[in-house]
Amino acid sequence: MDTTFLKEFSTAACKVIQRKGDELLLEALTEIKIDAIEGLPRNIALYGYKGTGKTTLARTFSFYNTRWKVLSFAQPIKDMVRVFLQSAGVSEMDINYYMTESKQEPVPNLGVTVRDLLGRMTGFHDWTEVMRNKVISINQTCGNIIVDDMRRPKEYYMLKERGFFMVRVYRTAVGFDAYDGFEGQLDDFKFDLELNIEGMKFVTFIRHILKKVEEISR
Repeated sequence: MDTTFLKEFSTAACKVIQRKGDELLLEALTEIKIDAIEGLPRNIALYGYKGTGKTTLARTFSFYNTRWKVLSFAQPIKDMVRVFLQSAGVSEMDINYYMTESKQEPVPNLGVTVRDLLGRMTGFHDWTEVMRNKVISINQTCGNIIVDDMRRPKEYYMLKERGFFMVRVYRTAVGFDAYDGFEGQLDDFKFDLELNIEGMKFVTFIRHILKKVEEISR
């Protein structure tokens, strides 16, 4: 197994690599840390349909190295909706339910769904500017960023302008959600890398990124 993509690694981690091959992922990367891998982009943005595994990938980066920060465009808008529901007297239990499990079900006594509220809040809030400021702040402190919910052209162009490595991920078992008005808006856009991650190990995902970065830099 080729380990030349590692800039620095401990003797113990190297032995794990040689012994287990790709199965070493959890054990070896815990010791090596992602920042020991030479050639990864500073910032990565993920695009894909709901249920593809974008957030899982992003959290894996952060799990193995806390310098990688997971950012979501939707978070500031979700925070605003939560405050609105709280001010309307909705209980925390109901807020959590409607914001996670039943976004398309009308909230009692309000007659509006959380999905509708999210859409309305977007119209009053420049969420991309909030994200831009976060990106600048984190990069200034030498942190790395992975965005797990890029979905709209405005988001794509802002991240591209900031030099993000754009990755589209998909899975054979996950298709287009026709009920989601934001789904598929970037399907015809250009990405640095497109991957079917069905059954893919995280270490393999990293290798695909490294290979593409090398190709681009030639």
